[in-house]
This record gives sequence, C-alpha cells and structure tokens, in this order.
Amino acid sequence: MHNLWKKIHQCAKDVREIETSTSLIIEAENQRKSGENIRYCNEICDVLGSQASVSRQRRLRQALGSGNTTVSYEALASV
Repeated sequence: MHNLWKKIHQCAKDVREIETSTSLIIEAENQRKSGENIRYCNEICDVLGSQASVSRQRRLRQALGSGNTTVSYEALASV
C-alpha cells in the first residue's frame, strides 16, 4: 500500500511539472505574438507617420511655393 501512495504522489508531482511547463510554453508563445503585434503596429505607425510627414511637407512647399516670403496663418494652419 505504501508503494501505491508513493507512485500516486510521484504521478501528482509529474502532472504539476507538466502543467507548469505547459503554462510556461503558452505564456512564451503569447509574449512572442504580442511582440509581433507591437512590431507590426509600430511599422504601421512609422509608415503612417512618414506619409503624414510627406503630406505636411508638400502642403508647406505649396504654401511657400508662390515665392512670397509672407504666408498667411490659414495656409500654415493647414500644414
């Protein structure tokens, strides 16, 4: 009977180790996916930011393109 309890105890210990390992693997995968999502979002923000920057630069050149050194506040506000 003692050996049976000893084996049951060892099985319970093995199950806890498997649960812990499985949980760690799942957490590592979730963190990897989160990291990928963050990098993807950062890439999108960089692209959108650079597109917005190009658009602002184009509007500023158009506002200044007339050769006038005086630009209205309305023209700069739209930049």
